[in-house]
Amino acid sequence: MIVAQNFIDQQHPKNKILKWCCVARSSFYYHPKTGIRGRKPYAQVKNNMGQILGRQVVISIIERLFENIFVDYGYYKTYIHLKNKECLIISKHQVYSLRKKQNCFGIGIIRAVKRIKGNG
Repeated sequence: MIVAQNFIDQQHPKNKILKWCCVARSSFYYHPKTGIRGRKPYAQVKNNMGQILGRQVVISIIERLFENIFVDYGYYKTYIHLKNKECLIISKHQVYSLRKKQNCFGIGIIRAVKRIKGNG
């Protein structure tokens, strides 16, 4: 690779030099990426005035919502409530993540027991 780079620095055609040295062009042009790999964290939660709210503030709003009688929302309906009624700029994925970490999902889906009909 160093020999190829020397010839390329002398203004020889890159493609021919790489072919003669049996070096793939993808290997020659490859530069490793810097930084942290993986999905970027979600943006922070903001209210309608643009102030950034902490995680505990949002959790307290969600807990206050579930203190009301007959409120058993899923994560999406909770997201709609926070967006429309509380005027928060938040994603439904953040709401799901917060509820999952706080174990606010409740009982979950209750399925009926399947009965087998007998002869008799």
